[in-house]
Amino acid sequence: MLDSVGGSVHTMNVAVRSDGDPLALIPAFRGVIQGMDTDLPVSEVRSMGAVVGAGIALFLAAAALASLTPGVRTAGVPPALALKGD
Repeated sequence: MLDSVGGSVHTMNVAVRSDGDPLALIPAFRGVIQGMDTDLPVSEVRSMGAVVGAGIALFLAAAALASLTPGVRTAGVPPALALKGD
């Protein structure tokens, strides 16, 4: 990925564990990151449940598509999920 002036952009994922509402920690987390470097953006903040749910939804959608197309392998779906029709 390139930034607006053609330089490379590096990304990092950070996971934070909390006992309470994880979304309530967002302002404090942003403050810590901004305290380290004011140019570091904090974006796409999501709960782990949302991250896992999105991954499962994508997997299930691919599996459903594979089940509707017997005999045709769907790109990205393991062969074990390409189900045969009745």
